[in-house]
Amino acid sequence: MQNSNIKRLLGVVIAATCAGGYWASLSSDAHGSAKNTVADKLEGENVSLAAQENGLSAEGAGAASSYNSATSPLQGHSVPSTSQHSPALDASASNNSAVTASPNNKETDKNTAEDDDAANDNQNTNEARNVSETVSEHTESSLDTVSTTTDLVTTSPQDTKSTPRYGYPIGDKQSQVWEEFVDHQTEGVNYPPQINHAVRAQLQKVVTNWAFTQEMPVRYTLPIDNLFTDPEGDPIHVRAYISIPGVQTSPSNTTIRVQGMPQTFVNFPSLVIEAQDDKHVHQQWVTAHFSLRPMVPADDKAPHPLEGETLFRLETTQLLGGTYYNYDVVYCEAWRFEDGLVFFAAADNKTHCPLESQLQEIGEYTIDDKEDLIITSTTSVMHGKQRWNVKWMYDSWYRQGVKNLFTTVYSDQHVESYTLQRSRSAMEARLNVDTGRIPFEMEMFDYLVPLKNGQFLQSIAGNYVYLYGPHDSYPGLDSDWNLHSPLRDLACDEVLPFWQSSVLAGEGETGDIVASSADPWSSAPIHCGVHYREDWNRRYVYFGMQYRRYDYFVPGNIYSFVIRPKPEYAHIVEEFKINLRYHNPDYMTP
Repeated sequence: MQNSNIKRLLGVVIAATCAGGYWASLSSDAHGSAKNTVADKLEGENVSLAAQENGLSAEGAGAASSYNSATSPLQGHSVPSTSQHSPALDASASNNSAVTASPNNKETDKNTAEDDDAANDNQNTNEARNVSETVSEHTESSLDTVSTTTDLVTTSPQDTKSTPRYGYPIGDKQSQVWEEFVDHQTEGVNYPPQINHAVRAQLQKVVTNWAFTQEMPVRYTLPIDNLFTDPEGDPIHVRAYISIPGVQTSPSNTTIRVQGMPQTFVNFPSLVIEAQDDKHVHQQWVTAHFSLRPMVPADDKAPHPLEGETLFRLETTQLLGGTYYNYDVVYCEAWRFEDGLVFFAAADNKTHCPLESQLQEIGEYTIDDKEDLIITSTTSVMHGKQRWNVKWMYDSWYRQGVKNLFTTVYSDQHVESYTLQRSRSAMEARLNVDTGRIPFEMEMFDYLVPLKNGQFLQSIAGNYVYLYGPHDSYPGLDSDWNLHSPLRDLACDEVLPFWQSSVLAGEGETGDIVASSADPWSSAPIHCGVHYREDWNRRYVYFGMQYRRYDYFVPGNIYSFVIRPKPEYAHIVEEFKINLRYHNPDYMTP
């Protein structure tokens, strides 16, 4: 009987140790991932995270730990000494003493032993669970301290029935532990927020385009709405930090703003966004990690982004190739800034950009302390000074290898924002959009949607023209400017206030076609509507075009579309321009 109890004792100790090791391993995986990914890459640097005003744009299980907003979000607990007295061993030793104290009465001993065995089993099971929970609680690794972060409260959707479940490895231990956890949810238990990995993957593509150069200021915005969801729809707290000293992060309702001047070189910087609901305020935060591209050292500064290569942009005029038009037509310009000299060429047609051989010197330029490019010229092309300010550089979503430079040009008489590209063929694609053969035939192009807080949302835009026949439920011309973003929903009341008007114009069968976006049901200059895109699970906006009964498009003709911002927003809103080549609908083709 003594041997039997000793075996049970050893079994309890082993079970407690294994259980503790398992839960410690689980907790260590969850926290170790954050430590290895964040703390090691932070390299002990403290980052000051300044709170900013709210803007427009905004998932892990583990042991409890108090959070103090004045301390690091990654501050851990020290691991207790392994020589600490074990209550499981005390209880087992006491039970063994009781068993060996009465060896003479075998029947009594047998009954007593069986009762004690059952009691020991229950007690040891509970104590083993307590030990495992204690080990799990105290195995959170200590991480290096980073600076104070800002918490933000948002509310996730209330539809808990549609909460996604993931059964595949995500790539880091933190995510894998959480996926195992949510796949075994128990009814009636409140769970922490979880990461929407589809959104996470999209955001990783965005931040990969961010460039950081030591001692050069940066300003980026990342839309994070839908990155985290809560199974029960509890309010979600969000915080963020970046491992680049001198650069701060500030959360708003739906965005993370990243701005500042990198001071210390960091080879592999990272961005961390964390979420927690109000039911788990004493437990770990759910962490989404984003890898950033390596920094550029101060002594390896790249030239100004506008220097060294030919840049193409689209412009409008009423006099092109010796022909005067009663409306604006879209054409292409080429610019080159090199060794302090300015070179320029303009196309004389609607479909092609100038060649390198056509560039001619028209003036000089300097770069001021704000990194703006200042042009001086006395030619007929440009008289006086212009200031070119590059607000954002980002890779094209649809054209591999093409980089967009969102640039505002200031002069004494005019302010206008452009998308500049170094690729001649990419810019010419905007001049040769085929449309009309099937409904909604259009090509989408990179576009930045301005937000009310002065930041930008990476999006795509395009237009089309289609003639519905008498057999269709909606006979007549249909044409809309479409504005989509894979990152978040768009709404009319959010984007409409920035624009003033849009026009689609060209030569028709009976004269010039000059269609506007005026709302026929109100006095608004633009008719705006909202549709749903199923493949992205996103709402997008469109601006409708209004045509006259006698507007007949000519197959093969080029029609220019221009949508202009209000003058007060010209420094943050691009004047979107494309040329459309019209085709008859397929149902009209023999």
